[in-house]
Amino acid sequence: GDVVTNVLFGVTNAVVTYSAPVASDNCSLASTNSAPPSGSTFGLGTNVVTFTAMDAAGNTNSCHFNVIVNQVAPQADLALTATANAATASLNNPVSYTLVVTNKGPQDATGAQLVDTLPDSVAYNNATPSAGTCTNIGGVVTCDFGTLTNGTAATVTVIVTPTNSAVASVCSVVTVTISLVEPVTANNSTNIC
Repeated sequence: GDVVTNVLFGVTNAVVTYSAPVASDNCSLASTNSAPPSGSTFGLGTNVVTFTAMDAAGNTNSCHFNVIVNQVAPQADLALTATANAATASLNNPVSYTLVVTNKGPQDATGAQLVDTLPDSVAYNNATPSAGTCTNIGGVVTCDFGTLTNGTAATVTVIVTPTNSAVASVCSVVTVTISLVEPVTANNSTNIC
């Protein structure tokens, strides 16, 4: 059967190893040959491999199979962490929390965005990002980072003022998204309390 391998977006070839087909004959086999051989570099798409067997009498027979190299969609793993001290929140006194969005790769994260949905019981003061811009529309803080390169992070400090004396009223839900495939979604959201 065919041999299929996947490469990251932007990679145009792969070294592929495969097991040689099995040949048998009622005479003894003199030689077998695969072209291109196992361990060769194969380009994107379908690559035909020809396996030829020759017996001691000089008779040959061939078979073909494909080595298929696919390029997977671009992907990046954004991880969201938060540091907050909501326990110190008190009525009408500003409280801040810090959100960190890290691109764990393997590629640059285009369209990186953080959304912080604030509870009704706080007043928005500001959000300061280390990269990009943040806006607040109706209690939804949206920070657009543009592209976060692989291995980098963006930090956002959000300041809100509780308008309800209950500490739980400071809790908000924060998520991050990208325009690429996100291979690990479990680290894309957190609750700030």
